[in-house]
Amino acid sequence: TTQTIDTLRSYVSSPATDDMFVLAADDPACLFGAGLSWPATTGEKLSRKKGNVVVMCAGKPILFASAGLKHLATFVTDEALLVRAFKTLAACPDALVQEVSADARARKKLIVQTCDGVSVLETKMAAMLAEAGFVRMPDGMRLYTSPF
Repeated sequence: TTQTIDTLRSYVSSPATDDMFVLAADDPACLFGAGLSWPATTGEKLSRKKGNVVVMCAGKPILFASAGLKHLATFVTDEALLVRAFKTLAACPDALVQEVSADARARKKLIVQTCDGVSVLETKMAAMLAEAGFVRMPDGMRLYTSPF
């Protein structure tokens, strides 16, 4: 009735949320790589393999991370948005570490080696990853996760 229609209209007119979240690339809710092609990027080929994740914001992909965080692909150039995406990624270790036992989780190394096909240590992404809690190592930027 009228109240229901007004309620539905309020959902349509409300601004879109800009909450970021991490979505498994092989999740049926992730349409990229299945129904939709991945946005253009350089570097590694993007796929819907187990362990790969996508950071989404307002229905748009911001960042792709391969299993173990070895390779990243960015879909935006806005540095503030990328820092938020890196922080969101760092806050979701369960999506990144698939091992079951605490011992295996503690030994799993999550090291970003490349971003958009270039060594991450040679890009400005290294500083953004450091701001998100990653630690500079000789072979890349490492994310330390809790085994618990």
